[in-house]
Amino acid sequence: EGAKIDVLGLIFSPLAAARATLSERQKELGSLILDIGGKTSGLAVFEEGSVIHAAVLPVGSAQVTGDLAIAFRVPIDEAEKIKINYGTCLPEEIPKKETIKISGPVSGEDKKTAPPPAGGGGKKGENSGGGADRENLVLSRRQIAEIVQARACDIFELTNKELKKINRTKLLPAGVIISGGGAKLAGIVDLAKSETHLPAEIGFPFEIDGIFDKFGDPAFSVLTGLLLWGADEETREGHGGIYSGFKNLSSSSFVNFAKKILKILVP
Repeated sequence: EGAKIDVLGLIFSPLAAARATLSERQKELGSLILDIGGKTSGLAVFEEGSVIHAAVLPVGSAQVTGDLAIAFRVPIDEAEKIKINYGTCLPEEIPKKETIKISGPVSGEDKKTAPPPAGGGGKKGENSGGGADRENLVLSRRQIAEIVQARACDIFELTNKELKKINRTKLLPAGVIISGGGAKLAGIVDLAKSETHLPAEIGFPFEIDGIFDKFGDPAFSVLTGLLLWGADEETREGHGGIYSGFKNLSSSSFVNFAKKILKILVP
């Protein structure tokens, strides 16, 4: 509304993600869309083409970032970079001695409390918790992966509890389709398979072309699904519900409208 765009209605985000990433066959056979957002994760279970269960889980990828920031006493932005560049859900695949180095100034109380490099010691001039700049702080990549895995396991544990409520544990032939920014965590598909005992894959938006090619990313599943949902409503004859505003949009004007939204949301 602040961008002078009328809100025509609200859609549960996992349903929007499902519109962009699930095929009709997946919905018919039995599948679960798991949209891993920042602070929460949403899921919806489909069977015989219809939604039979939906829920919101109070865990998302932002908690992974927070855990890394606390564990290594680094700024939240630095923790986010560590998660993206070095995080994985499979610590067993990381050699125990593999390390990374990060740098950046430490100020205030962090100078007093910054941890020494992993493994102790360190060369003269490197940070030892005594107040020097955090230059070449050495972190164990295996430890990073263990932190990422622990939080990701929380998400799948809660997912299994939701499946148990509807007696669908290990009983969805089309498996788990993961979308959202959290779907980009390395190793999350393999972890999903081992934790849910179901097939698993990343859900990429489809039915898009042209300018939308660059948005074929699981992080844009909900956004793409909302646009597709609106386009669906536009084509329904005689529709008089909350999406009736779409009937005044031609196909070309709707695409132009979508482009404007994407330009606003994507740097």
